[in-house]
Amino acid sequence: MKVENSSVYMASQREFISRDEKQETLRVWVDPPQGKGSGEKITISAEAKCLAGECEPDEDVIENNLTSDAKMTLKALLAEILSGKKFRILDISEYQGNTEEAAITEGNGNAEAPQNQRQGWGISYDKTEAHYEKESVSFVAAGVIKTSDNKEIKFALELDMQREYASYESFSFRAGDAKLTDPLVINFNGTAAELSDVRFSFDLNSDGLDEDVPLLKPVSGFLVFDINNDGVVNNGSELFGPRTGNGFNELAMHDIDANNWIDENDPVYSQLYVWTMDEMGGQSLSSLKQRGIGAIYTGNVATMFDMKEAGNELLGRIVRTGIYVNEGGTAGTIQQLDLAV
Repeated sequence: MKVENSSVYMASQREFISRDEKQETLRVWVDPPQGKGSGEKITISAEAKCLAGECEPDEDVIENNLTSDAKMTLKALLAEILSGKKFRILDISEYQGNTEEAAITEGNGNAEAPQNQRQGWGISYDKTEAHYEKESVSFVAAGVIKTSDNKEIKFALELDMQREYASYESFSFRAGDAKLTDPLVINFNGTAAELSDVRFSFDLNSDGLDEDVPLLKPVSGFLVFDINNDGVVNNGSELFGPRTGNGFNELAMHDIDANNWIDENDPVYSQLYVWTMDEMGGQSLSSLKQRGIGAIYTGNVATMFDMKEAGNELLGRIVRTGIYVNEGGTAGTIQQLDLAV
């Protein structure tokens, strides 16, 4: 082919989208002292406490020890993030031989160390990174070619190129104890709250990130304040307790007539629901009226009780217990349940 003359048109269009998202969350916590909130006060001398083996170190010593552990763990965590390598914190006591251990065993006889005892502090770090790219190019060409032998060739073509890429990376670090977060739960059939080994994803801390929350057994349900009246439990801000750490105090703030009961005299009553869920993911949101609950007493007492799974790992802790009264005159219990998340 010998081209004598031609007329050619070409054009292209390109579209490129790139998006990056990064989120980091660091939580550090220390368990509050246990046993507070009881209505009874007993005075015991310092000497008696020591004789009973209950001497307590100064608070500043406890804080310093906890802070030291937390700082060391954070340093290791940051070193891992910056270097991409794993670091292990060594406890020198692991390499000091068995002499001290043997002496302790002989001196204590059959005494055993407590299993899975909480350390009283915890650290959680979560990091997620997401990257997305989309690129597309369109090419078109058209023209006329006239050859030396008087042939005319018309042509037109289109070409599309496109690609799409997405990546997601996540990193999580945990040290110390699981964070305890305490919603209020309503119990039915005269039983206490019970937890299943099954967990479900829910933003209990209202920080935009879902936690793995132990599932309540059917004998109990979470007490819900449907703030925006949408009929949905959006996050932990609609439960009593996760925001302040004291669900009973939050509930008592809605006792408008100050009669120590949340009842139909209080506007909040019509916005209170009981949220239940089964192991298949089915959910139910019932109003207090539908449940036959007439009034909830705002008073409560300490009932510290650990709830553990078969392997003795902590699922939750019942901290305080109160009561409610049904329209039929029977009574039930409401409990502050600290969930390990």
